[in-house]
Amino acid sequence: MSPGSTRGFPCLVDKKYIIATDKSHKIRNTLPPLSFCTTFSSSIKYYNILEKMIKTSSNKKNINKYLLVCIFVILILFISTIYRYKKSSYFNSSSKQSVDDSEVIHSNHYSINNFEIVYTKLDRYNFKAIPNFGNKYTSQEIIDNSKCNVIFNGAFYMKNLEPLGLYYYDQQQYGDIKKSDIYNGIISLNNDRIWEIIPSSTYSFNKSSLFVTQSGPILVLRSKLTNVPTNEGLGRRVVFTLDKNNNPSILVIYNRYVLNDGPNIRDLIDMIKILINEKGIDIYDAINLDGGNSSLYIDNNVSLKENTFPGSYFCFHE
Repeated sequence: MSPGSTRGFPCLVDKKYIIATDKSHKIRNTLPPLSFCTTFSSSIKYYNILEKMIKTSSNKKNINKYLLVCIFVILILFISTIYRYKKSSYFNSSSKQSVDDSEVIHSNHYSINNFEIVYTKLDRYNFKAIPNFGNKYTSQEIIDNSKCNVIFNGAFYMKNLEPLGLYYYDQQQYGDIKKSDIYNGIISLNNDRIWEIIPSSTYSFNKSSLFVTQSGPILVLRSKLTNVPTNEGLGRRVVFTLDKNNNPSILVIYNRYVLNDGPNIRDLIDMIKILINEKGIDIYDAINLDGGNSSLYIDNNVSLKENTFPGSYFCFHE
């Protein structure tokens, strides 16, 4: 298989460009794990070592000894690879029963370097916000109770389980607008059911809105990539986006080998730039939501569950 093939192993593909796309718009349930790449390269390495030893050794017994050792090591590597493959939480959580095609979430799936990207349009669904401040509902409980077709985490919250900034839904307000260079954006659904992403510095809170939450940083504003004042650490990223017609979508970016891991903020912006310029995705506005351990994304093809309770949920349903 050629190094440029989109069906090849990630370790054999040019890292500068998007290397895999699901052209059928359905999520692939399996991806080649790192251990396959590692085992492959390790096997080649041991083979090369063996070849050098054979060429330099004049003792047949030594050659046989080297051969047996290399075969044993390669065998152990492949056995451990198969074991890790079967035990991988990604494959366990991502495997799905067959569903009717009409029920499939039509997402786009991309790969950039070691990162997987799920991009799902949400405009066909109804929206329900679910505050979870202090309640500690799991995503599975929310799915069972609210019949979510797509569910993902909301914005940040503090140690006292209160939102980090303004949160408003169903005529109930949690917290106030926080001045911050990082949490510098507002996601708003007004009473005309139009979504907006607005800088918090210019936002005027209106209680006639159906939903408001503060988050950040804003990554794209009016089609322009922003200069974020932070680079933060690594973590799975959940990004809420709007197109030019204010239709909502969700981007989820995670490391295919360490599911709670993901890019830092500046690398995240670089990936969004690739998605816009090379894949033609319409991202007019985009804002970062909570990430890492309290992040999650679940539909009927992909299951990336939280490790700790999110402060709130976005639930999109029929």
